Amino acid sequence: MRARGGVLSIKFETLVLFLMSLFLFDGVVRFVASILDLYVLNAWKDVLVFLMMGVAVFYVLVVSQRIYVRAYLAWFALFAAFWIFWGIAHHGLIQTLWGAKIVLLPPIFFLVIFQVWKPKIETLERFYKFLMIPFIPIVILGILQYVTQFEILKAIGGGLSYAYVKIAILMGVPRAIGTFRMPFAFGDFCFMVTMMGMGFLFRSVTPTRRWRYLAIVILGVIGVYVSTSRASMLMTLFGMFLWLILRGIPWRSIRIVVVFLVSILTPLMVLALVVFVLGRNVELPFIWTYSTFERLYFWGRALVDFPLLASPFRFFFGYGLGAIGTAQLYSNSPFVRYNPVDNVFLWALVQFGVVGSLLFFALWLYPFVRLLARLPQDWYLKRTWVLQVIGIVIALTIVFAEGMYRLFFEGFPLPYLYWFLHLTLLYNMRTRETSGEPKP
Repeated sequence: MRARGGVLSIKFETLVLFLMSLFLFDGVVRFVASILDLYVLNAWKDVLVFLMMGVAVFYVLVVSQRIYVRAYLAWFALFAAFWIFWGIAHHGLIQTLWGAKIVLLPPIFFLVIFQVWKPKIETLERFYKFLMIPFIPIVILGILQYVTQFEILKAIGGGLSYAYVKIAILMGVPRAIGTFRMPFAFGDFCFMVTMMGMGFLFRSVTPTRRWRYLAIVILGVIGVYVSTSRASMLMTLFGMFLWLILRGIPWRSIRIVVVFLVSILTPLMVLALVVFVLGRNVELPFIWTYSTFERLYFWGRALVDFPLLASPFRFFFGYGLGAIGTAQLYSNSPFVRYNPVDNVFLWALVQFGVVGSLLFFALWLYPFVRLLARLPQDWYLKRTWVLQVIGIVIALTIVFAEGMYRLFFEGFPLPYLYWFLHLTLLYNMRTRETSGEPKP
């Protein structure tokens, strides 16, 4: 059996796509688990992920005995090992492992299985279209939920009610969830498909295909709106603005500078807007809500509970992995202290400090920034570049727009979709560099 292009590789691609499809119906799985009183089914993701990782590790050690993307693996391992060790020294083993599982499981999963399965650029196109197939019925279901004001699935704590009940109301507006458990997961899915549809819309050369992808974009925007997820709305607006920059500015250097400035200024503008609205007691839809107050409280508590200026070491290296959690991923264990913060920048500073945060974002954005620097003037005319630009837009948007309200590795399916894009582009970029193949 060969790792590249062989039977095992094809089977792994099928398994990964199957895993992705199950992520899209996580709410349905929990719905069935509630009806059958089999809550053990709620752990299906972890079981399947660890099973696939075990098969991949066995293949690498026994059959292939080769390791790919070694330099990136080494940097990733050193980063994780240092801040895990620092976390254990600061707040113990269990707290650190809880934080490590949340952050590291998705990237480790793909780093391991990519030792067996080597996806090519063409795999990205199949992956994008694969997500678009279930998108149509899911978004239509979400729109019906919004219009009828009733939800089919509802998650409360760890359980589900199998009655047709509303999941939540935000300022008198129902929150659509599609086939997911939470509105933000449905909104994130609609955002990603919207960005994919815009990429194919740029690439389309026939009127029929243009209308097809334009319809997907319109449905995606509607899906984001009926989810009422403010983070998903911000991501969609930010992503569309990035598309305009990448398409409308032909000069590479100016384009990179504009993208950089927009990415840095967006979190600052969002923070300024929130502070202005709350400080002036101004009512602005989807900002003047309880969760906005709660987020500002979490942000303030993070800086109070974990003062970075307590010592130079804290300032540069933080408090270690697992020191702080998120508002969506929490633990009821008496051995884990739950310190929530819904902001990726504060979350990184608390755990990794200034030095670690710079390394964190460098690792997380490395392939996308490298590709952005190589983006040719006529990228929209080249199929391989369009596929890669979709990944660039999604990644930058998740970090700089969604990062203000949430962490991109919380919940499903966003972290696994993100890391699939990240490591697929990284592997193909490294393959071209080492083989001397021309750049796409």
